[in-house]
Amino acid sequence: MSSPPRILLVEDDDLFRYTLKTSLAKKKWEIVEASSGQIAKQLLENEAIDLVISDLQIPDFSGLHLLGWMRSSNLETPLILMSGRDFEKLDGVDFISKPFAMSELIALIQKHLPC
Repeated sequence: MSSPPRILLVEDDDLFRYTLKTSLAKKKWEIVEASSGQIAKQLLENEAIDLVISDLQIPDFSGLHLLGWMRSSNLETPLILMSGRDFEKLDGVDFISKPFAMSELIALIQKHLPC
C-alpha cells in the first residue's frame, strides 16, 4: 500500500491552518504544517513533500520568497499560493483568493496530486 500524498500547509493563522488541515485530512492526504517560511524551508529540505500550499504573507518572508527559494533550490514541488489581496499571475503557480470554497482548493490540489 502506498503512502498518502504529503501536503505542506504554510499558514501563520493558527485557526485557519487548523481548519484547512482538518478539511484536507478528510481526503486522506497527509498534512504537514508550518507557521512560518523558515519552518517551511526546513521541512522542504528534510522531508518528502508532494505539494505546498502557502499563504502569500507569512512570517519571515513571503510566499513569493518561498517560491523563489524553491526554484533556486531546483525543487519541482508544485505550489499553490493563497492570498486575501490582488496578485499578479506567475507561470507555473496556482493562486487562490481568500475567502474561497474548500471545493476550489481541493480542485487545485487534485490538479497536482493523484486522487
